[in-house]
Amino acid sequence: MKNFYEILEIPRDAPLLRIKKAFRARVKELHPDISGETTNDDIHVLLEAYEILSDPERRANYDLTLGPPEKKGTGFNYREWLQARPDQESKSKLIFYDLLRQRESEALDLYAKMTAKRAFSLEKSLGKEDFMDCAFLLAEEFEARGDYAQALFLYLRICELEKRRAYFRHFFVEVEDRLRQLICVKITWQVGPLLLIELIPQIVEYDFYPKTISSLWKKMALLLDAEGQGWEARKALKKALDLNLKDPNLVRLAREWGVRPTEEDSAASS
Repeated sequence: MKNFYEILEIPRDAPLLRIKKAFRARVKELHPDISGETTNDDIHVLLEAYEILSDPERRANYDLTLGPPEKKGTGFNYREWLQARPDQESKSKLIFYDLLRQRESEALDLYAKMTAKRAFSLEKSLGKEDFMDCAFLLAEEFEARGDYAQALFLYLRICELEKRRAYFRHFFVEVEDRLRQLICVKITWQVGPLLLIELIPQIVEYDFYPKTISSLWKKMALLLDAEGQGWEARKALKKALDLNLKDPNLVRLAREWGVRPTEEDSAASS
């Protein structure tokens, strides 16, 4: 029986993000430019491993078939070693280590302690790829605890790094969806409207799906309208409408505001 944990080179208790990270790493390793001997069977097994281990129900059934994990010996304790070291790199690695092993409270406590120091940089200590994975886990946990402002700025940093050079690739849609939910639904008093009005035009420059960008422009329109900037609000709503003419709520709002899509304006003027 194939051991998908060994194929992805992860422990039996690996959380979902670590599975995704391992899958990305193994895909890169199997790229023909690197391995030179990749076969379709190799890719198929890798995809099968990812699909099963990333699905909680299928993974549970697979684990039952695989049997209990082997008992671990009493060897070197990496976590204790990191804890004992005072340097920033070790502290950053400990934050990431704990997040990957479902010790979220310890990770967040250490992150808060370290970020209180001006000189601390999680990104510099971990490097781009590990930082992006770590930042996603941190943002996910902050979001789960209702600290939407912290989550927002971590997601935005991930977006900026992904824009410079793709790393998450098709997994980036998860960041996109979480960011959209934060800005359009969850964030209220934690981030002021003026800051969001400043941020949204920058955020829509990322490589998001049209529906996501439309939702962000709609949010921008509502924020501008609430601030008494009716003309600018209508301009933002028009951008939203042009990107998603099939959204009935958006179409209804545009009709109430007297906003028409660009294609109708062009037809009327011709």
